[in-house]
Amino acid sequence: MDQDAHGLALRIAQARGWDCRPQDFGASQARLLVESEERWLGITLVPDDLVLLAAGHIVDGTPGNPEVETSATGSDLESLLTELDLLWRRL
Repeated sequence: MDQDAHGLALRIAQARGWDCRPQDFGASQARLLVESEERWLGITLVPDDLVLLAAGHIVDGTPGNPEVETSATGSDLESLLTELDLLWRRL
């Protein structure tokens, strides 16, 4: 993977039409607070082009604990967005 978690989070937000900015937790982790949907998305990059996605609800402006998790290939944005759609439906 040729980008950090922040860059991938920006690409995801843009593809989904979300108006939010990533919160960075080092080069390999970022979080998007999708306040319009009262949900958050956590992104963790791991070796071998794997992306771990976790999501939960935002309650009173605070991200709650992760409620759902999945993984996807980081180099294939279309596949990653498909996994994200499935993850979002499970919330």
